[in-house]
Amino acid sequence: MPMVAMFLRNKFIAWFALIQSVHYYFNTDPEEASAAAASNKGSMDQPPLMKVLLSVVGLVVCYMNLVIPQPPMAPSKAAETTSAAPSEPTTA
Repeated sequence: MPMVAMFLRNKFIAWFALIQSVHYYFNTDPEEASAAAASNKGSMDQPPLMKVLLSVVGLVVCYMNLVIPQPPMAPSKAAETTSAAPSEPTTA
């Protein structure tokens, strides 16, 4: 979830990922997690604290444009020529 929030820059997904990872952190039994990690070395599951950290980073990335705003894009040359072309008044 945090990676999706980073790529899409979707604030709703970022907040949901943070809430979900904090919930996972509080509901994980440390003894059970260490036993599962010791028994299965090839596990793809991340530690709960790493999930919270990634969610916080995803949230920071979503709000980064408020701290470091991006300059507005310059209009393309084709848009300038069509809008700058003088229109001839029609007289009837």
